[in-house]
Amino acid sequence: MRRTALFRSEINDFCTARHSFSRKSMIFALLGTLLLGNQ
Repeated sequence: MRRTALFRSEINDFCTARHSFSRKSMIFALLGTLLLGNQ
């Protein structure tokens, strides 16, 4: 039981990390397009 809970928390951390990473990459993509558009 303890192992499954730990495994579940690891999956949760991975999902949150992936979500924040995708959000950061989206922001960087928006910044890149804005910079390219200004040139």
